[in-house]
Amino acid sequence: MSKTERPVLPIWLLERLKIGTGRENLVCELNYEGMESNLLKSAFELRAHGYSIIAVDDQKRSIGEWRQCTAEIATKSALESILGNPRATGIAVVCGAVSGNLEVIDIDVKNDITGRLYQDFIAAIGQKDPKLLDILVIAQTRSGGFHLLYRCAAAGRNEILARRPTTDAERKAKPKQMVKVLIETRANGGYAVVAPTEGYRLLQGNLLEVSNITAAQRSILLDCARTLNQYQSVTLAPGLQLRPRPPAYLSPLDDYDQRGDVIDLLVKHGWSVVGYKNNRTLLKRPGDSEKFRSGDYNHELGLFSVFSTSTEFEPGRGYRPYAVYTMLECGGDFKEAVRQLSRQGYGLSNGKKQNHYPTRTPGH
Repeated sequence: MSKTERPVLPIWLLERLKIGTGRENLVCELNYEGMESNLLKSAFELRAHGYSIIAVDDQKRSIGEWRQCTAEIATKSALESILGNPRATGIAVVCGAVSGNLEVIDIDVKNDITGRLYQDFIAAIGQKDPKLLDILVIAQTRSGGFHLLYRCAAAGRNEILARRPTTDAERKAKPKQMVKVLIETRANGGYAVVAPTEGYRLLQGNLLEVSNITAAQRSILLDCARTLNQYQSVTLAPGLQLRPRPPAYLSPLDDYDQRGDVIDLLVKHGWSVVGYKNNRTLLKRPGDSEKFRSGDYNHELGLFSVFSTSTEFEPGRGYRPYAVYTMLECGGDFKEAVRQLSRQGYGLSNGKKQNHYPTRTPGH
């Protein structure tokens, strides 16, 4: 700001300085340059390089309404006003299109109980593309976590990439909290706190020189994060409920879960087995020649999950064998899956095979 420019001071500051507010757009004769903080200077510099900037408090909450900053970059006078708020202790960049398609991968190591989340993520990226890490901006957060920053035209909405189930102790403290987020993106509709906010520091690169990466490179980053997911929400037949049956009854779906060969089914539909690790069969999707794996089948949990977004399966969701069969053989039609599996001999009633069709619950 030049010495000739005189900003209109916010009401709260005028009151603090005991300056009258009798007329609109009151201008105060102050040496405003002496009031500019390091945060304000950094905010101006980031703004000049195409970032939408907001102010945050010590709990990372935005100061004032920030949603309009997802559509347009705040003016310098607006930044001066909001950063002058006594609750403002830091700055954040608004992600997404407004900041040149900025996307941030947030690695929350405070929720990691293995002690290897960040190292395993970095190692996975290095295995796929050793040069990709070198072009990312990497920052450390106040809680000891990490941010990977880049720009990409394919940046979408905020997305959770990896979670873990809560421990018994965590559920005892918070009974309704079933999962902890490990890795997620901040994109359109999100923001990320940055240096020089206290506790945040750059480890690699410069916020003023964030690289543009390709959609393929972005897919590598997201897929590597998804491989570290430890929690799947199970896919069940939607809106279907079996009538009460005696203990000898076994539905065709449950019977397939017990006796069906889901690995053989996946191979039949073009998936390839690429390895075994930690009681999981590692698989690559049809037509995928670049990635090491696209999903896996957890034999202990009996769940198939994918990391790729290029399949009929939803990333991060766990599919029981009968759900895999339904997706691949019946186009997602669970009723048809019951019919087909019953004809193939799956399902028992009083110890004998019997055709059975589920009924819908009321309202479905």
